[in-house]
Amino acid sequence: MTPNHLYPTSVQSFSRQTRITGRAPDIAEETLTMSGVNYELMPVICMTAPKAWRSQPVYTWPTGRHLFRSLILFFGFIPIDLHCFGITEASLAGFQESSCSILMEFWRHQRQIENQGENTLITDRVEFQTRIRPLGNLLVPVYRLVFSHRHKRLLQRYGSEKKRR
Repeated sequence: MTPNHLYPTSVQSFSRQTRITGRAPDIAEETLTMSGVNYELMPVICMTAPKAWRSQPVYTWPTGRHLFRSLILFFGFIPIDLHCFGITEASLAGFQESSCSILMEFWRHQRQIENQGENTLITDRVEFQTRIRPLGNLLVPVYRLVFSHRHKRLLQRYGSEKKRR
């Protein structure tokens, strides 16, 4: 029996949606950058990136390969993981990330940014599998909290949707 068969395969997934005020192209310009990502994550977590990638919007990054390594820092200074970052698709409508890390066999994050008149619908879908299978069940509530925090930060920055009359 190989080590991967010691525990059943455990792919975890969840999603989160939030409607915010503002037009999708404007929201995408601000959020699809490493500073936009870190705005959403802080003060709980931040991700490092080489200078060349920090200044480029995600939708301009090359797709289909690993681009760089990113330290995941708890409270902005305590290293908790090393993420090998890759994008499979990217546009102003969002992105699909396919990465791995020390903890993750794979991490897939899809963000969709949908224009809805004067509002924008942000949808994040996450699917992952930890290298140590039982760890996945422990991390699901943690990642749900992180993405709830991210969406709360989006609401703080942009406000909730404008009601149609």
